[in-house]
Amino acid sequence: MRNRYLENLRRREKRQTPTQRVWVTAYSVRQVYGGPEEGGWYFYKYSPVETVYCRRKDSEEIVKTLQEKHPPYLPGGYLTSVLGGYDIEVAVETVYQSNATRHFPRYE
Repeated sequence: MRNRYLENLRRREKRQTPTQRVWVTAYSVRQVYGGPEEGGWYFYKYSPVETVYCRRKDSEEIVKTLQEKHPPYLPGGYLTSVLGGYDIEVAVETVYQSNATRHFPRYE
């Protein structure tokens, strides 16, 4: 099992070349009320704010510019504050907006 994991990891690293095309996406992360089960539960909702299509070698610069362009709004100082607000996370992805929350999660 461990050898297969390492083999897949090496394959992924080989596929990552400087000329590979990737999406750099800035996500707004909010804490959303999920439901009343077990005393109430919350989940993090990832909403895309801006997406840039570029080469992997340029992605680090674009991550820095997106972080500067979209500052987080945390009135209580942190994401889970009662005052609300949102955080910004920037991700480099090979699939377009793969981290976005598309469905409301079910409580099980």
